[in-house]
Amino acid sequence: MRHQILQKIGLRTKFMLVVLVLILSISGAFISEIRKALLENMRQQLDERGVYLGSTVAAQSVDLIFTNNLYAIHQLIKITMEGNPDIRYLFITDTSGELLGNSFGQGLPEGLLEANLIQEGSNNFQVVRLYTNEGLIHDVAVPVWEGKAGTVRLGLTETSIWANLRHLTWKMVVVAVLVAVLGSGAAFALACFLTAPISRLVAAAEGVARGDLSRRVKLGWASKEAHLLAETFNFMMDNLERSTREIRRQNDELKNLWKELRAKEEMRTYLLQKVISAQEEERRRIARELHDQVGQSVTYLMISLQGLKQTAPEAEGKLEELRQLTVEVLQLLRDLAFELRPSLLDNLGLKEAVERYCQDYARRYKIKVDIQAEGEWKTLPPETAIALYRVIQEALTNVVRHARASQVSLVLERRENEVLAIIEDDGCGFVPEQVLAGKQGGKHLGLFGMQERVALVGGTLTIESSLGQGTTVYIRVPVPSQ
Repeated sequence: MRHQILQKIGLRTKFMLVVLVLILSISGAFISEIRKALLENMRQQLDERGVYLGSTVAAQSVDLIFTNNLYAIHQLIKITMEGNPDIRYLFITDTSGELLGNSFGQGLPEGLLEANLIQEGSNNFQVVRLYTNEGLIHDVAVPVWEGKAGTVRLGLTETSIWANLRHLTWKMVVVAVLVAVLGSGAAFALACFLTAPISRLVAAAEGVARGDLSRRVKLGWASKEAHLLAETFNFMMDNLERSTREIRRQNDELKNLWKELRAKEEMRTYLLQKVISAQEEERRRIARELHDQVGQSVTYLMISLQGLKQTAPEAEGKLEELRQLTVEVLQLLRDLAFELRPSLLDNLGLKEAVERYCQDYARRYKIKVDIQAEGEWKTLPPETAIALYRVIQEALTNVVRHARASQVSLVLERRENEVLAIIEDDGCGFVPEQVLAGKQGGKHLGLFGMQERVALVGGTLTIESSLGQGTTVYIRVPVPSQ
């Protein structure tokens, strides 16, 4: 999270924040040191003031002590306290330590008298700093008449010191904040000046990201490194623009080539459909001629041979042999006519035509064929019906030629928007990838023909097979809803 936040902050802002933190840190340390120095100086001044006040009171109390004028001493203490609010307490003792007057009204707090004792015969003042529950007290002891008359003791608080120190601290803080603001503004201006080349590079890069490859970076004043970076960027953009133009040119050529290939493919598909249509029409014509003309002629020949048997009894054996041969020829003609164009496909539909073909197929090749057909087939489009019939016919022919199978299963299913055909055998199988890749030459061109026929009616043909595991052909062809 922290790295993500830092990434969103600009370089100029980071530079300004660094300068701001640096100025505030230095200002904080500077203010702290100044406060320490001022506090110590003020404390020394407070000590000197305490000595001055104590000396003044000592000079004024000499006669009062010798005359034992306690009332005057009390008035002197009272006037001194009222004129100096920093004085926390003030009391005067004689040479024996007896209390002559004090600001407490009653006795002194315990231990205060002993806290700052002047040695007997000493004429020097003495300052002691006492730590109390009210804070630090500067206790000043001043001898009266060189210690021959007694001692003046007064305690000064630091209330005024801390008030003045807080006032000065706030002034320094305000000055530090102003300096920080001015310094940050100057830092931001300097950062803008220094990062201007980088900003131009960023703007150019963003323009390139939006697809404007004409963006270039022009720098006026900048460092050597920034100029080198700008030159490298411009050189890279020149190469990128040239490469992009070349790629676009090649793409245009590929588009044109694709259009040509698509047009040729459409033409090839159209011609292939025409060829297949012509082929089927020719098959229909030949089948009709074989059935109507040649079939009638052979039938007439068979009837004539039957009549000759009655007129020429001596040639009955030979005539019977010729009649049987004629019957076989007639059956072959009928089978050939059916294979060329089964009339059941036109009259009854795909299901009946496939069932008839499978019956003849099983009888001719001695291969068991299990067929299952579901759905309505009479409404199937003619081009779809003939395509499926021819693909099934080719698949069964491949079983005879290559599979060495003993059993074939055929499933036909008419669904809502498609026709499904599955042809499965228990033969030797093969590797479809190798065959379709052309590694076995033109041996299995029938597979490609099957794919072409299915593709012409918008369907798909899938072959699943492996060596020794048989082969399964799946055919799916879209058809209009029933």
